[in-house]
Amino acid sequence: MLHAMRNSTTSGNSLIGRAVAVLRDRLPERWRLEVGLAPRARGLAPRPDAVLTLVGPDGRRATIVVEAKSRVTAAMASSAAPQLAQAVRDAKAAGGLLVTNYLSPLARQRLAEGGASFLDLTGNARIVVDRPAIFIESRGADRDPAPEGREVRSLKGGSAARIVRALCDWAPPMGVRELARRAEVNAGYATRVLTLLEKEDVVSRDTGGAVA
Repeated sequence: MLHAMRNSTTSGNSLIGRAVAVLRDRLPERWRLEVGLAPRARGLAPRPDAVLTLVGPDGRRATIVVEAKSRVTAAMASSAAPQLAQAVRDAKAAGGLLVTNYLSPLARQRLAEGGASFLDLTGNARIVVDRPAIFIESRGADRDPAPEGREVRSLKGGSAARIVRALCDWAPPMGVRELARRAEVNAGYATRVLTLLEKEDVVSRDTGGAVA
């Protein structure tokens, strides 16, 4: 559910404010963007992080619900699109927008395939609204400018290549230690590569951590 993706109020508000500034810079002339508080959700529906009102040159207005998340992986993006669509229906809005600090190329692809509008703070954006009609698409960074800790950022190098080959050559389920043995790497590195592949929605793992 979207409420499981939510940040703290303070960090969410900061992210939304910065995202609104990025979006305003990309609006065509004579278009306006107004920011408002999200109305109280009905029933058990999660409350959006914010509501934007897009105003066209002719005065037509469109309500956009906003969901903010500091980090969105490709795996998260796959489920975020239908969740955002449900939030739009619950709010009877014209569209929904996912904002975050950075979206990888695969995360952006997953969101676009699911029909979700998105914007990250590096400038990657795809925003579609039918009435008033507007389409915004822009390109930002393809690499995370602020990656987490010691996480593996790519599959470059011989060790990562051996892990990928091992995954392709042997049928799952395959535990981390078995994978590390077959790829001739240490288990810690194998875990970090699997974390990257899982975030990018390339592999899935069972409750015990083995590749499923």
